[in-house]
Amino acid sequence: MTHRIKICLAPALLVAVALSQLATVEITGLSRWEGGGFGMYSELPPMTRHVLIDVSKSPNQLPGRAVGDLTGKTERFQLIPTNSNLEAVGKVLHQHSVVPFRVEAWAERFDLSTGEVSLKRIGRISATSASE
Repeated sequence: MTHRIKICLAPALLVAVALSQLATVEITGLSRWEGGGFGMYSELPPMTRHVLIDVSKSPNQLPGRAVGDLTGKTERFQLIPTNSNLEAVGKVLHQHSVVPFRVEAWAERFDLSTGEVSLKRIGRISATSASE
């Protein structure tokens, strides 16, 4: 009996860790790359997601003190690409009256059959006035 327990214990622990990581990702918004789980093997790394921020038509510039906040929100979106994280990028621009703006998010996709990398837009937000 103890031999059977020894044989089953390691696989059971690995399954428990994997399931807890999946649950944590889904419930708390933890990135698959955080928390030491197995999920990082199921997706491309965060640096394969790109965020384009166009404020070229805005009469206002982003103040220097806000650059760190914008960078942090952008990096968070790259790590966990959700609509709420993309909207947080736009919120920083709104807070500092940098409108109009356009924020687009792109992800690299690798096609196994052709061996080619392509880009796919995974999100877009924009505002034409401070009231949007």
